[in-house]
Amino acid sequence: MKPNPGDIEPGASGADEGALRGTLPRSTRWSASSSASHVSCLLLLLLSGSPVSAAIDDCCSLAGRTRHHEEFQVQALHARMPDVADGTMCLLFCDRTDVCVMRGDVRTQAATNSLLVPLRPNASVAAAERRKELRSIFGPGIMENNRSRLVGKKKERASWAAAWPTTASAPRSSPLTTRYVLSTAPPPGEPFRVAAISDGFDDGGAASCPDLFEYWRSLDAVGAETLAALLCSEAREGRPVRVLVYDPHLPWARRVARDAGVATAAFLSQPCSVDLIYGEVWAGRLPLPVTHGRDLFERGLLGVELGPDDVPPFAAKPDWCPVFLEAVIRQFEGLEDADEVLVNSFRDIEPKEADYMEATWRAKTIGPLLPSFYLDDGRLPDNKTYGFNLFSSTVSCMAWLDKQSPRSVVLVSYGTVSDYDAAQLEELGRGLCKSGKPFLWVVRSNEEHKLSDELRDKCNEHGLIVSWCPQLEVLAHKATGCFFTHCGWNSTLEAMVNGVPMVAIPHWADQQTISKYMESLWGMGIRVHKDENGLVTKEEVEKCIREVMDGDSKDKYRMNATMWMQKAKDAMQKGGCSDKNIADFATKYSSSYALSK
Repeated sequence: MKPNPGDIEPGASGADEGALRGTLPRSTRWSASSSASHVSCLLLLLLSGSPVSAAIDDCCSLAGRTRHHEEFQVQALHARMPDVADGTMCLLFCDRTDVCVMRGDVRTQAATNSLLVPLRPNASVAAAERRKELRSIFGPGIMENNRSRLVGKKKERASWAAAWPTTASAPRSSPLTTRYVLSTAPPPGEPFRVAAISDGFDDGGAASCPDLFEYWRSLDAVGAETLAALLCSEAREGRPVRVLVYDPHLPWARRVARDAGVATAAFLSQPCSVDLIYGEVWAGRLPLPVTHGRDLFERGLLGVELGPDDVPPFAAKPDWCPVFLEAVIRQFEGLEDADEVLVNSFRDIEPKEADYMEATWRAKTIGPLLPSFYLDDGRLPDNKTYGFNLFSSTVSCMAWLDKQSPRSVVLVSYGTVSDYDAAQLEELGRGLCKSGKPFLWVVRSNEEHKLSDELRDKCNEHGLIVSWCPQLEVLAHKATGCFFTHCGWNSTLEAMVNGVPMVAIPHWADQQTISKYMESLWGMGIRVHKDENGLVTKEEVEKCIREVMDGDSKDKYRMNATMWMQKAKDAMQKGGCSDKNIADFATKYSSSYALSK
């Protein structure tokens, strides 16, 4: 059933909460906005690391499989915002939400693209108090079976609040969830109010649409219609939106905002190198298929020459999955008309690529987007998490880490999208055991059945298997000496900020390109090689781990990792390149600046 845009109008009071909840799509994405006197920013993003995750969900559904979010983390953009008399502009980017394949009888729902905005505060709050209140709105792409930690611990909410300096009262955070979660778990209650745009499939989400292309057409049409209604409603409520930060995978969001007189800022969640390749394809300067990056390297656009195995597979094999290729290329549709373009990277790590993105697309680097605690800036010392994690390990991996020697442990985690078969997991497990290193292996709950009892017992003699771990916290632990990773962009930045060398096992999307940069340009580790059957053997796993942790180049990897760690932190320090770009953006759209124009 396609909803009436008026059904999702914000402003419902507590008495209308039930009716409003009934209009929410079963799946949502998170957004964030805040202002001292009104909503000054709305955020519309797809899942980073997997920009076309909704499409992935559809494909899995058609194949008889379902997906759910193993974990979601709200990733704060730590803006160094100037104090202004009328309040301080605040932003939060949802930059870490992953999906994984589920089997069995777990009830799941594919994610859709939703924008979540604040509703009218509790009627008991005086109008004067509302005007000075700093309000932050958070919305996740939470899947149906993710019931725990809807609101998060008080400590975690405090970390959000601490991220946004203000002379007014403390921020209010409003988490969002799916209709299913709201129907099976107690609602968070006051002061939380939610609203969402629709994808046209409110009763079943993307999984209920049998045709992938039809789903995207519906999302474009209904999403645009309901977003327009939302922006108008916010204006009527006295909370006009000043800027919409949107994921350029949804180019219609920019058009809707422009029609409503709202400024737009496109947020690119992948590295500049990958954005550069897709941008050149869009502009017609790089023909498909992209079999190598020699031309881009010789033109001085890339810092390293890409071989056939280093190019993003969507561009290297355009017939492999054309819907994914279309999704990543259409990011650049109308991008030149966006008021701002932001990218989650920092200049030192890819200077040529960042220069290209700024010169060609006006893109400003604002990364790495990580909690302030890990950036050592001293401004938010207690801000250690992205927000909250919907899944927690059943085993205390941190207590286990505390018992290990410094730099002795291999963290093995290859994301929540990659789905390895039993043969590959067997090779991986046996290689870990043969390495002689203690290891913390994250095996998702939906993959545990692939491990034989013999392998599980052997692994437990040498390490610890968990279904989830607080990855950023583990990487920061003194016992962690190597990260065996798929080299997704978020994971790579997390390892970099903590100075941890890597062994890369890339799977798809941007991971091949990032792995090449990690190995050949940044010198932080090595990449595994597959045999003629496409398998990473146990011998290869053992060899790579030993080379990074015990080999002749181990000191080089550690030294380079430490160097890039400091450069990443410098970018976000006061006066750093990314910090300046964030401050400029925040100042431009803050209340006092906008009103002076």
